[in-house]
Amino acid sequence: MLPLHRIVQTATVAAVATALAACGGEGHSHDGHGHEGHVHVAPNGGTLVELGDHVANVEFLLDAETGEMTMFALGAHAETSLRSPSESVTITIDNHGESTFDVVLAAQAAELSGETVGDSSKFVGKSDDLVGVDHFHGSIKSFNLKGTEWTDVTFDFPGEHDHGDGEGHDDHSEDGEHDDGETEGS
Repeated sequence: MLPLHRIVQTATVAAVATALAACGGEGHSHDGHGHEGHVHVAPNGGTLVELGDHVANVEFLLDAETGEMTMFALGAHAETSLRSPSESVTITIDNHGESTFDVVLAAQAAELSGETVGDSSKFVGKSDDLVGVDHFHGSIKSFNLKGTEWTDVTFDFPGEHDHGDGEGHDDHSEDGEHDDGETEGS
């Protein structure tokens, strides 16, 4: 019989290997839909939009009463904030054919965290056109994060393909691949 410390050591190694495999093993889907038990939760209760194949996320919040939109730059698992050198981000809003307009979200300085404009994880903008809007199609025109210029990243708000919603994924091709219209590079 194995000594107790060997059993504990083996169990610990197995647990760590399982945890690591949960976010990177074969058969794991990085499309952010919670497939196979892998779920990312928007930390502020908003809509998560994945950038690249598990590179990073942005989270959108909208106050439909005031028309204020907030975007947070987050890590691949949406558990940590990431700072961006972008001073602003332009979001194109398509209000389901009723209107199309741009909202500019400005980088926010935060004295407590030391974030500054040009080194921030939070972007805020306001538009009277967003007052009363509860859903729309959006597109991030251009946003620099983790050394990549993300352009024309499309999303739905609230997301039919939010991380962890488990339903309404009509943006897949017939072969099951995710089709979110994002491109990178510049």
